[in-house]
Amino acid sequence: EILRFAVRGNPLSLFLDSNPGLCCTSSTELEGKEGQRVTVIGWVITSRRVSTAGGGYMKFLTLEDLWGTIEVVLFPPAYRQAAKTSRLSGPLQVIGTIQSRVPGEANLIGEKVVPLRLAEENRIRPEPDYALAG
Repeated sequence: EILRFAVRGNPLSLFLDSNPGLCCTSSTELEGKEGQRVTVIGWVITSRRVSTAGGGYMKFLTLEDLWGTIEVVLFPPAYRQAAKTSRLSGPLQVIGTIQSRVPGEANLIGEKVVPLRLAEENRIRPEPDYALAG
């Protein structure tokens, strides 16, 4: 109101509307996809870095998409690859596998993290899940 702008939607919709070729799985669809490889897109709303027993680091991210939140776990190899990327502001594209340890709760084990602007520029698309194509 102070700036005389009306907030009428999620800023993520601007990115998705401008590039309809980017496909992703919504936060509401994750629970039924245990063991499947998916792509999600969202803004980082919280992150926490944790040291591991081996002396490395892993990271927990909470992303927000248009429908809810997504919990992402980056184990040390994925975290090393995405360390700089996961600190950036703006939306991220995360490719990974759905894991569900507790009924009604699904996590994404992240394998690849890319800022959405790079995903758009470089046309990064979800990689096929050959195990499911079988």
